[in-house]
Amino acid sequence: MDGVSGAGPGGAQEELIARIKSAMAGRKQIEVAEAAGIQPSTLSNLLSAKAVPTLTTLDLLARALGVTGPALVELRRLRERADVRNRRIDGYLAAALAAARDHPYAGVLPGTAPPLAAVYVRQRVRRSQAREATWVGEAVAPPADELPADEVLAGGRTCVVMAGPGGGKSSLLRTWLAQETGHLLAGRGTGRVPVLVPAAALVHAPPANALADYVNAEYEGLMKGVPPDFFAAEPQPGAVWLVLVDGLDEVSQAAARQKVLRRLAEASRSEHAGPYRFVVATRPLPDTELDLLGSDVPRYDLQPFGRDDLPVVAEGWFRTLSVPDPAATTGRFLRALDRTRLAALAHVPLMTAMLCQLHAAAPDRPLPAGRGQVYEEFIDLLTRHQHRAGPLRAAEATGEAAAEAALDRLPDLIARLAAERHAGNERPALDILCEQPEARRPARVHEADWRAFLDTAARRSGLLVARGGDLVFLHQTLLEHLAARHAVRDRRAGVRAIRRAFHRYHFCNPGLPLTPYAPGTPPGVWPRVWLLRYWQPPEDISYVAFLLDAAHGAGLDPRRSPLRRLASRGGLPGWVFVAALARMGTRLPDDVVRGTAEALHTFSLGGHHYHGLAPAAAALADLGDPRGPDRLHALAAHASDSRHERLPAVQALIARGDPRAPGLLRALSLDTRVEAYVRTRAAELSAGLDDPGAAGLFHALAADPNSNGQARVGFAVAAAALGDTDATSALRILIRDTDACDRLHLAAAEGLTGLGDPGGPGALAAVARCARANAYSRLRAARVLAASGDRLGTDVLHELGRSPDFPLSDQLHTAHLLAGHDPERAADVFHALALDLEPPPNDGPAGSGPRPRGSDGTHRQRDRVAAARELAALGDPRAPGILQGILDDPEVDGLPRVTAAAALAGLGHPGAADHLHALVWSVRHTLAVRMEAALALAGAGDRRSTHALHLLARCPKAWDPSRVAAARALVSLGDPGAADLLRALPALFDPQLLGDHRQEFERLLEETGNASSP
Repeated sequence: MDGVSGAGPGGAQEELIARIKSAMAGRKQIEVAEAAGIQPSTLSNLLSAKAVPTLTTLDLLARALGVTGPALVELRRLRERADVRNRRIDGYLAAALAAARDHPYAGVLPGTAPPLAAVYVRQRVRRSQAREATWVGEAVAPPADELPADEVLAGGRTCVVMAGPGGGKSSLLRTWLAQETGHLLAGRGTGRVPVLVPAAALVHAPPANALADYVNAEYEGLMKGVPPDFFAAEPQPGAVWLVLVDGLDEVSQAAARQKVLRRLAEASRSEHAGPYRFVVATRPLPDTELDLLGSDVPRYDLQPFGRDDLPVVAEGWFRTLSVPDPAATTGRFLRALDRTRLAALAHVPLMTAMLCQLHAAAPDRPLPAGRGQVYEEFIDLLTRHQHRAGPLRAAEATGEAAAEAALDRLPDLIARLAAERHAGNERPALDILCEQPEARRPARVHEADWRAFLDTAARRSGLLVARGGDLVFLHQTLLEHLAARHAVRDRRAGVRAIRRAFHRYHFCNPGLPLTPYAPGTPPGVWPRVWLLRYWQPPEDISYVAFLLDAAHGAGLDPRRSPLRRLASRGGLPGWVFVAALARMGTRLPDDVVRGTAEALHTFSLGGHHYHGLAPAAAALADLGDPRGPDRLHALAAHASDSRHERLPAVQALIARGDPRAPGLLRALSLDTRVEAYVRTRAAELSAGLDDPGAAGLFHALAADPNSNGQARVGFAVAAAALGDTDATSALRILIRDTDACDRLHLAAAEGLTGLGDPGGPGALAAVARCARANAYSRLRAARVLAASGDRLGTDVLHELGRSPDFPLSDQLHTAHLLAGHDPERAADVFHALALDLEPPPNDGPAGSGPRPRGSDGTHRQRDRVAAARELAALGDPRAPGILQGILDDPEVDGLPRVTAAAALAGLGHPGAADHLHALVWSVRHTLAVRMEAALALAGAGDRRSTHALHLLARCPKAWDPSRVAAARALVSLGDPGAADLLRALPALFDPQLLGDHRQEFERLLEETGNASSP
C-alpha cells in the first residue's frame, strides 16, 4: 500500500531481487548465506522469486551485504510491496476504485455525471445523542456541533451515519471509498482500508465471508478473486478494514437488521475480533435496534445542504449541463423553488440533482409541484434519455412481437417488481418479472434468451443495476415511488394500499391518575376514555408520501381520509407526521392542514401539560403557519418553561434562520437557573453562529462556581480561543482553591500552560510535587511540563523517578519520559531502579549513597529487568554488569530471568546464550517460560533453539500464538523442518483461533519455498 518509486505491485519483487543481486557483487550464494546466518535454501528461494523474505531475514542479509541507510529503507519497502498479501490488497484497491468511479449515481442521467469538484460540497454531520423513548422522539440532551462528515469517517471509529431519503448517505460512502483507495494506491496510507458492502449482504454470512463474496461478485476489475479469508486478517500489520455498510434500512425485516447489527457488534467487540471498524449508513431507525451495535457507538445525522451551499451546487450542475449563463439560470431556479412546496426539500442532495436536471432540460417549464411529481418527471426524462442512445431491438431469437409488447409494458413491469420488493419479496428480480403476464415467455423462445432480453431491458431502463447476481433498484426512493405508483393502479387497489399504511389504531389507556399527560396514551389525545381508539401515524413516511402523491395524481380520494383521522385523533405524533408530510411537499387537503395547525397551536400554548411543546411549535412552523416561529420564540424566552423545551425551541429557530435566535441563546446561557448542559450548549450554539458575545458567555460559565470543575477549564480555554483576553483569571482561581481535587488543579494548570500563561509551568510543577496527589496526576503534570520545553519539567521528572513515595512502575514510566529529554539523568534513574535502590534520606550524612530497598516485598523482578534493559538501550556501560547481577540473583526467576538473559545476549555477552539454553531445558520451569527462552535463543541466532522449538510447539499445552511465534522463528533461521511444523500446527490449534493465523501460515510457507496450504 505504500508507494514505491519505480515498482508497481507486480514489479516490486523483481526489483527487490535485482537490488540484492547487485549488492552481492558476484559473491557466491552460500558465502552470503553463511555471512548472514541463514540457510542457503532460504537465499536461493528469495533470489528465484519463490518466496518473499521476512523482515528479519532481509535485515540479516542487508547486514552481511553492508546495505544501510536509505538503501536499507528502500529494500524494506520493496519487501512489503512484494508480499503476496500486499499484491492482493493492491489488486483489491484498484478494483474498488474502478467500481466506485463506474457505479451509476442515483438521480443522475447516465453519461452526464458531473466531475466531483463541480458539484461537491463537503457534507457535514451532527452528533446525535441517545434518545429517550418519548412519544415525540425528541433528544433530551442536545446534539453536538456540526463537523465535516469525512472527518468522522477518517476517525476510524465504528459509528452510524443517518439521513432521510435521498440525504446523500450512499454518495458519501462511495465518494470516501474512491478518495481513500486512490490515496492508498498512491502510497498515502492512513492505516484504514475501506471496503463497501450493502447491509443485505451481511444477513446470511459473517463479515469476513460476506465481504469476500460481495467483492468477488461485484468487482469486475479484480483479475483474481480474493480468498474466503482475505478479510479475516488485518490488511497490513497495525491496519484495519473500514467497512462501509450501506442501506441498513433497506433490509426490510427487523429481525434481519438486528441480526446484521449483532454480527457487526460481535466482529468489532469480541475477544478474538477481526480488525474491523464499521460505518453504518441508514435512515433513522429505532434506538432499540441501533443499541445492538453498542449504546456507546456514536451516531451522526448527515446534514442537508445549507442555505449558502444550494446556489453553489446548482450553478455547478448547470455549468456541467452546458446551460447558457449558469449564474443567471441559478438565480431563476432558486426563485422558482421559492414558489413551490419544495424549497426545504431542495436542500436534500438527491432532490437537488434531479431538480437541476429537470430545470436544465426544460428551463421555461414550471418546476414540479411536489416530491412525487419530481420523481415522475425525472423517470420520464430518464426514459427519453435512454431512448436517445438507440431503442432496444428485440432479437429474432426472443420473438419480436412478444419482446416489443414487453418493452411497451416495461414501466409497469418494473413498478410491479418495486411493489414486490417493498412487500418483502426477496426472490430474484428476473423470476418476478418473468412470471408477470405481460412478460411471459413465448413457447418457441428459449428461456435463457428470454431472461437475457428482459435483463438487458431492465438495466437499460436506468432504474435497475446488477449487484450480487441480481437486479436491484438504483436508489431506495426510486423503489418506493414506483411501488406507490403500482399500488394506485386502480381505485380498489389504491384504497387497500392506503388503508394498510394508515390503519394503525390503539385503545386509550389513560393510566392513573387521570391527567392530561398520563402514561399509556400519547400527548394531545383527548378525551382519554377507556377503550376509545386513537390513531398512530405510519412508520415509513417516505413511501406514504409517495403513496399520497400517487393517489392524488390518480384522482383517488378515499371517503374516510386517514389524514383527517390523524388530525383529529392522532395526538402530537399524528400532527407532527402531517407537518412532516407538508415539509416534504406532499399535497394535503386544506381542511387537514387547518385542523392540524389549530391543534398544534393549542397544544403549544401548554396548559396542564408541558411535554412536547417545542416539537409542536416546530411542526406548526413546518406547516407554514406564522404562529409557529412566534410560539418557538415564546418558549425559548420564557424562563418558567420546562428545561426540556427552551433549548429545543431555540434550536428550531436556528434551523429556520430566525434572527431572534442569537439573543435567545445569550439569555439562555447566562440564566443561572438553567441546568449546566443547557447553558453550555447555548454558548456552543452562539459560537457556531459567530456571535461576538460568545466569548463572554464562556467566560461567565468558567467563572461560575456552580459549574462543574473540569468543565470550567474547558470553558476558559474556549473563551480564550474566541478572543477573551482575561480567560485565564478563572483558571487561576481554580488553582488557588484548596478544596478542589488534584485532577482539577491539574486540568487548570494544563489550561494555563496551553494558553501561554507564565504561571502555568509553576502550577504544573506544584501538582507534580504534591505528595497528596495521586500518581496519575503527578506523572501527567510532569509530562506536560517537560513537553512544553520548560527546564523545570526535566527536574520534576528526575525527582519523581527517584522519589521513594512514588510507585515503582510509575518510576519506570517517569524514566522513559525523562529519556526523551535528558538521557543522562534518565540513566541515573534506570540504574537505581535496576539495582532496586532507594535514594538517600534528606537528613542522611553527607556523601551517603543509595540504600538497597528492603526485602519486604518491594522487589519487582520484572521492573528491575525492564530498567536494566532500558539502561542498556541508552548505551550505559553499567548495564551488562547489572543484568549479570540480576541473573545471579536467586530471587529473579521465570520470565524476568529469560528477559534479562535475552537482553544480555543482545549485548553480545558470551554466557547469555548458554543461560537461555539452560532455561529451555529446565524442567522446573513452566512451558511458557521455556518457550520464551527458546524464542529468545532463536532471536540471538543460536541454532540450538531449533530442536526445542519443534518440541515445544507440538506440546498439547502450548499457547497457540506461541506456536506461531515458534514457526516464525524457525523460518527466520532457515530451519529445513519449518514447513513440516507449519503443516502440523493447524491440527493442534483451537478451531476458533485457526482462522486468525491462516494468513500467517500461508505467508510463512511461501517463505520456505512451499506455497501449499497448511
